[in-house]
Amino acid sequence: VDHTEHDILIYVTEQGLADTRGLDPRKRARLIIEKCGHPDYKEQLLDYLQIAEKRHLASGSGHQPHLLEVAFQMHVNLQKHGTMKLKSWDVSA
Repeated sequence: VDHTEHDILIYVTEQGLADTRGLDPRKRARLIIEKCGHPDYKEQLLDYLQIAEKRHLASGSGHQPHLLEVAFQMHVNLQKHGTMKLKSWDVSA
């Protein structure tokens, strides 16, 4: 099964509910983090979003800001240290 971000409009997690109907991708991401993100990761995810927005807006492509090489740092950290919690984002990439 394949779907796009436009197929899911309401997100429900154990942390809360985010109704993203009518929102652009950047507002959608911010609302999902705010309403559904785990408290341990909200600040980290908002930091990532801010870094991605800044870099994409500077290049003129800010509609759906994402930096996979930066986001994957959480997964690499999980493999190496057993947690996705980062001390800081390495944005030199």
